[in-house]
Amino acid sequence: TEEGGTLTGDVTGTGTVIYKVTDVSLDKTELTLTEGGSETLTATITPDKASNKSLTWSSSDSSIVTVAVDQTDNTKATVKALKEGSATITATTADGNKTATCTVTVTAKTYSLSVDKSTLSFGSITEGDAQPAAQTVTITNTGNQAVTLNPPTANNFEVTTSDSLTLASNAIATFTIQPKDNLPRGSYS
Repeated sequence: TEEGGTLTGDVTGTGTVIYKVTDVSLDKTELTLTEGGSETLTATITPDKASNKSLTWSSSDSSIVTVAVDQTDNTKATVKALKEGSATITATTADGNKTATCTVTVTAKTYSLSVDKSTLSFGSITEGDAQPAAQTVTITNTGNQAVTLNPPTANNFEVTTSDSLTLASNAIATFTIQPKDNLPRGSYS
């Protein structure tokens, strides 16, 4: 059994050198996920030529995060966030009982939008005058989940957008709003 030493001397017969595991590490020691999200962790076993690279994976609280081992490569495991909280994922070697951990923090899903203007005023015009200039409204997704906006509609205003109506977190959509031309006398909202 090799533990970092060198095999010397006259050797007769046959045999196999067993390379012992000296350490294990994870590619991430901290991870933040949103409820329902997942990410893969990868373990590295030292030395690379270790004879027994078997690992077991565990979660300190499987009601918060679960861990599923890749069926073709046990050095990879998928962590899935179930609910808000924190838990620790541990990878343990079968040889030497070496461990590596990753602290996982799960945040709740949030859906939130902000608008840069809560009201627009186009003032008053005299019947027959040119339509007032267009104004813009910017909507920002301030939550941590993607949202899809319904296209705005208006009977007496032209509303256009050059942006996608599906907004990732921190993405924006800008709407241009303008009263329609040649509106009859009246007040319009």
